[in-house]
Amino acid sequence: ASGLFTLYALFHQPEAFQSYIAGSPPLSYAKDLMFRIERDFAAEHTTLPIRLFLGIGSEEELLHPKLDAMVTVSAFYRFSALLSSRNYEGFHFEHRVFDGFDHLSVPAPLFSAGLRSVFCEY
Repeated sequence: ASGLFTLYALFHQPEAFQSYIAGSPPLSYAKDLMFRIERDFAAEHTTLPIRLFLGIGSEEELLHPKLDAMVTVSAFYRFSALLSSRNYEGFHFEHRVFDGFDHLSVPAPLFSAGLRSVFCEY
């Protein structure tokens, strides 16, 4: 749920932070709510001057049936492609699927990679 909250905050108050790391967001929650939130944001904005790292474990949906409907690698890829296609001005976006990791094992490598991504010089 923290990944979902991070994205919610990003699209409702992007100026609150310069960098965001969202791990394993349940993008399919509430019938693709985050896709609708992003679509509404895109309808009114062409700039998004922030850095975002989005990550997920490749095994998340396989090992946690209750999360299966919300945390899926396919939704992650769809959302990542959507964000990449927007071409927001000032937007630095990196996404990664961590091969062999599930929801409980992915936080350490995800946040390590995320911190390097959002705080690297560009």
